[in-house]
Amino acid sequence: QAGVLASDQAPWLAPVAAGLLLAISALSLFWAVGNYARWRGQDLAEAVVATYQLRPGVVVYAPQQLALSGGGVVEDELKGSDLAYRFRYSGMRLLDRVGSTYFLLPEDWDDSPRLILLPADADLRVELTAG
Repeated sequence: QAGVLASDQAPWLAPVAAGLLLAISALSLFWAVGNYARWRGQDLAEAVVATYQLRPGVVVYAPQQLALSGGGVVEDELKGSDLAYRFRYSGMRLLDRVGSTYFLLPEDWDDSPRLILLPADADLRVELTAG
């Protein structure tokens, strides 16, 4: 039986080889996409660090104390009996707004590397100023 082909002896070999090749290709693709995402994310993070002080400033007015803190965040209690907003918070920069959430950076983010998440609430007034 010297003339019998290998595929005649092991009919399962071709599908297994094709499956392994497909699995290796898929893993390579995931690895490449993961590396690209990491490099791209690092580039975007470096851009934020270099330019966050050019982003719009944020002033938040609230009827109650929010306890926002971070390097450069200033809380002012506003005086008056008929004020809708008793507290003003300044010293923040707008990183982004996604859906109903503001992502804010403290003015002195280098000294206090934190991110402030603030819901876009009907009770709050958010003002943006020039960067």
